Amino acid sequence: MGNRGSEISAGKILTIDTQASELTRLQLNLTAPLRVDSDNGLLIDVIITLNDQPAEGTTPLLVPQIDGIILDGYSAGIPLKPDTRSTAQAPRWTGQLLLPNTVGQDAQGQPTVASLSFTYQAEDDLGNRTTRIRDNHLFQVYQGDLVPLLPPQGLTASALAGGQVALNWEPVEEAAGYTVYRRAASEAGFEQQQTVTETHYRQTAASDSDYFYAVASIRQENNQSATSGLSKAVSVRADRIPPLDRQTSPWSSTVPASYRAGPNRPGRQKAQRKRIH
Repeated sequence: MGNRGSEISAGKILTIDTQASELTRLQLNLTAPLRVDSDNGLLIDVIITLNDQPAEGTTPLLVPQIDGIILDGYSAGIPLKPDTRSTAQAPRWTGQLLLPNTVGQDAQGQPTVASLSFTYQAEDDLGNRTTRIRDNHLFQVYQGDLVPLLPPQGLTASALAGGQVALNWEPVEEAAGYTVYRRAASEAGFEQQQTVTETHYRQTAASDSDYFYAVASIRQENNQSATSGLSKAVSVRADRIPPLDRQTSPWSSTVPASYRAGPNRPGRQKAQRKRIH
């Protein structure tokens, strides 16, 4: 009869659903950075997980973009189908994406770096729509040689006892390791010292001198390796022998010094003033 109720009993709770089917996880079968073959392109399996079922008879819309531009042939999105491992609480959809061999090339056909991203849209049974993607949906793609990461930031150097130098720096995301470089004040260029996996390094200097240190990050993917440029260099003075414990004199060019009497005159001390040139 088309009757509709509008009465709410006192003390009851009315729940209003305004949340659509958000994309909570976006997975690729390959690890970024994605290396595109210059002849065949790159075929990628895509899996998305939602937090709720989309409206019956509808399919989520997942559109790939390269550097913010919709990929040719995918304006209507990647063809998706329900995944066999899907559940009511976490519905999953799968599809395939083919990156053409022009992705990762510049206008002259030379290898370069690009960004693969995605836009998303879905609607639930109540007509709620969303475009929200909670997971990372930006991936680096390239052709040719592996693209290096950024150099480490926040490098510090501290002088320790015995001529040791302690270095510390901030980690670089996805770095497989770091290479430490050093040059003495009298040297023209940096020389490689050691490759480490931690974000700290300690070294004993061969001689007392001023040293400059820098660090580079190492990236290893797709059976390739790439080393970044050097970080901002820091300087430190390495001292293997600690200085004498002296107290500054009121005279600008002299410091007081004392010596203990030799074995023939035990227990006696004589003050002596020395001029430092």
